[in-house]
Parts: sequence; structure tokens; C-alpha cells
Amino acid sequence: MSTSKLLQRKLARDCELEFRVYSFRELASLYFPHYQPSSASRALRQLITHDALFKRQLQCRGFSLTRRKISPYQIEVVLQQLGTPREFYEIQRANSPY
Repeated sequence: MSTSKLLQRKLARDCELEFRVYSFRELASLYFPHYQPSSASRALRQLITHDALFKRQLQCRGFSLTRRKISPYQIEVVLQQLGTPREFYEIQRANSPY
């Protein structure tokens, strides 16, 4: 089974993300729910910028940091690198000093 099909099944199972085009701000708000949308976008951009592999994989799929939309094809990379928004949140919470 292809990676794309596996990720689509994971999305359907987790019911967190639909397999569709998202605005960058909308996607960032899912990964950083306690941030204001503009701050969430900035935080996600920083994650991408500071991880060369993550950035390169997205760029290979047509992504640039100035784009406002992110395709399902690019979201696959985000899911591979960060996990689902719930998984990402749980990891962040577990690593938080507070």
C-alpha cells in the first residue's frame, strides 16, 4: 500500500484532518491551537525553516514559505514530520516544563 493511502487511512481514523487543501494559517492553528492564528503560522514556519530535511521535502512538493495554501500532497510531509495535530500537541505537552 502506498504512503499516500496509508496517510489517508490515518487521517480518516484520527478524524483530525480531512484530505483537502488547507490555508497555511488554518493548518498552523490545528498544530498550535492555543496560539493566535498569526502566531501559529509563525511557529509552524519556524519549525519548517529550522529543519532542513522538512523544508527540502516540502519544497520538492512545490511548497514555499510565501504560499498561503498547502496541498494534501504537502500535508503528507507535515504528517510524516510532525504527526497528527493531536500527536504533536501531546509531545509538546509532555516536553513542556510547565
